[in-house]
Amino acid sequence: LEMGKTSSIFRVQEMAVMAVKKTTLPRQTSLVAVGQLKGSFPYSPPNLAFIFTPSENLPDGIYIEEFIGKVSGDVAYNIIVENHSLQQVTIPRNTKLGIIEIVHQVIGKVALNTSEVKPIESREPIVISEVNPEFQAPLSQLLNDFHNLFASKDSELGNTILIKHTIDTEGRGPIRQRPYRVTNNQRKLLEDKVQEMLDAKVIRYSQSPWASPVVLVEKKNGEVRFFVDYRKLNSITKKDSFPMPRIDETL
Repeated sequence: LEMGKTSSIFRVQEMAVMAVKKTTLPRQTSLVAVGQLKGSFPYSPPNLAFIFTPSENLPDGIYIEEFIGKVSGDVAYNIIVENHSLQQVTIPRNTKLGIIEIVHQVIGKVALNTSEVKPIESREPIVISEVNPEFQAPLSQLLNDFHNLFASKDSELGNTILIKHTIDTEGRGPIRQRPYRVTNNQRKLLEDKVQEMLDAKVIRYSQSPWASPVVLVEKKNGEVRFFVDYRKLNSITKKDSFPMPRIDETL
């Protein structure tokens, strides 16, 4: 940022990403499809970060993860598409794969931690109205009897010590990235989000040679999403490839 100037978190007009060509996925497989921006949209300089959000109207069985990327000069993007169904699925040309939203501010680093279960002090009774009438009463009773199994806010999330996750970088690293500059208003938003996660014991203070920046992205409803940009860490992480399980065998 230049001295004397300020900026804020904002979203540009949503830019649709469309399939460049017809793509066929065999059952329970994944592949890289090429998506391209369609229509008129504001100019965005290359290498700006963006958030990709998959379309809600993808063909049945097709799954695409939300991800962070950088603006491409030729407005073409490689997108990993997965077929979770037991049938071959074809994605027609010009199918809307999702949208991208430009991200303008990033800051900070976080470390994961487990959190403890806290009892729900007060709650409203659970009422089910979207099922057949004969099931409404017993299902509502079941959910109310076991209401302590559900978290209504982050501070109620459970935890386990049975499994610990490790990231194999094959001896490479550590990755150190500086926080991106933010305005005073953005810093206050960031501090509030970090404090919420500290209170929920989702993160903790730490001293580490590893550091990844944080991305703050505004949702459509005005709330702010908190992302960690692990792209550089992912670039040195040993890939863990494994076949997708067969649903019929799992069941």
